[in-house]
Amino acid sequence: MAKNDTKKDEGAPEADAPETPPAENTPNPAPEADAPKAIVPVVVRPLRDSLVRNSWPTRDEAINVFRNPVGIDGNLDPWWESNFLKFVEPPFRMVTSWQEINPNTGKMENKLLRRFRVHERVKPSIDRILAALWQEYGRDQEKIEADDLHLFGGGFEFRKQRNSSRLSLHAYGAAIDWDPDNNPQGSKWNPEKGVPQILIDLFKAEGWTWGGDFKGASVDPMHMEACIE
Repeated sequence: MAKNDTKKDEGAPEADAPETPPAENTPNPAPEADAPKAIVPVVVRPLRDSLVRNSWPTRDEAINVFRNPVGIDGNLDPWWESNFLKFVEPPFRMVTSWQEINPNTGKMENKLLRRFRVHERVKPSIDRILAALWQEYGRDQEKIEADDLHLFGGGFEFRKQRNSSRLSLHAYGAAIDWDPDNNPQGSKWNPEKGVPQILIDLFKAEGWTWGGDFKGASVDPMHMEACIE
């Protein structure tokens, strides 16, 4: 064996590394404070901005667009009624403008109107109009009633036009009346007591015709119809 050769003692244990003594009374570092979150204002888009200008038919075209509701016996066609009329549920409380006997109390009362029927072609338009109207009034029932907008004067009704042999737009489910007592047919619109301007504007924004624009004895400020005069 060479002079400088040494044999490693493979059986000798290796020395453990010295342990670092634990720090005494070392406080935990304080957590970093979260940065304040920016407050993003909620912008409520007016629903009136989402109204759609529809291309409604003329009176002569109504039978082609809304289909003929008259059955072979001259009465309302049950097939037409079941296939083309849909329910609208107003977002605010409405009642009939006329009174009926309440069987529970025996008194004459305005009947609560949970829903009413219209033609399926006009239902989306009415839904948008009523939703926008409800928003315009701050979703406040008292404000709605202060302007008599809760008084429903009629929707679908199978009948002819007054003093005419032609079907009314009500017979197609394409017309609605509001508060007849303060907006009687044959009288000019009264801005103080009649339907409010906002209702007229919303219906016109959807392409409806307002009866207050009719001429002569036909003027009918309670009336809105999905038709072009």
